[in-house]
Amino acid sequence: MPAWARGPVVEVLSSDSGGVYAELGRVLQRDTAALPVSLALAVRVGAVAPAVMPSLVVALGTQALREAAQRATQSPAWAAVPVLAALVPQAAHRGLAVGLPKGSSAVWLDQPVDRFLVLLRQAMPQRRRVGVLLGPTSSAQEPLLARAAAQRELELVVARVANVATDLYPALQVLLHSADVLLALPDPLLYNTEALQNILIASYRQRVPLLSYSAAHVRAGATLALHTPIDQVSLQVAQALRAFADGRGLPPAELAQGFAVAINEQVARSLSLDFGSSSELEAAVRRLEKRP
Repeated sequence: MPAWARGPVVEVLSSDSGGVYAELGRVLQRDTAALPVSLALAVRVGAVAPAVMPSLVVALGTQALREAAQRATQSPAWAAVPVLAALVPQAAHRGLAVGLPKGSSAVWLDQPVDRFLVLLRQAMPQRRRVGVLLGPTSSAQEPLLARAAAQRELELVVARVANVATDLYPALQVLLHSADVLLALPDPLLYNTEALQNILIASYRQRVPLLSYSAAHVRAGATLALHTPIDQVSLQVAQALRAFADGRGLPPAELAQGFAVAINEQVARSLSLDFGSSSELEAAVRRLEKRP
């Protein structure tokens, strides 16, 4: 990444070298080009610490945030370096926040739960039984999800997964025989690369569409996604970095702003689903959210 002679050094610690993490890293280079900060990219968790002690750590993803929190609890020097988390679910951040240095913040990955259900009712109005896998991180969303489903006259079918190796297959069997659409909520235990492939294959075989929170999941085979655009996350991170470089500290943790809809048209056609265009669905969700 480019370096400047002046300004605080920011370490960007990534959970992985590819995928959405690499994409955000590239966009951040663009959006921070005019900022008085020097960025040092550390690829993957456990990477060698930067040669210059940073003034701030940007942690991309839950694994990177966990690594940053661990460093802070083990080293007084790192305990003085605030952490800005991105691409992290709100529940995961809250669980790790106790170990983070003072002044840390986050741009949460989550979209509001009710927004998923608004999209579902618009895209698939005949599908009323919503199956949800809940892991350790996403289980905190259950009360809010249950209330939102009741308000939308949807039936919620929940299966809990504590251990992917032993719980995922039976939980999927319950959901895919009881629900007519599967909703994915951010949870690193459930939606890592290996588990995601099993979920995508099982749901497709049972002809149950998967509504996800990630555009990358749509590229991998999910039917539909309501997601936070990488450009928006990068913009909010860059704004936080500007505030930090100006000496104002990081802003309070907040949800990522804005949303977009992604459609896997090939999967949708094979499931006999016609959503129209992604832009039409986005416009419909925005319109419906404005209703009293």
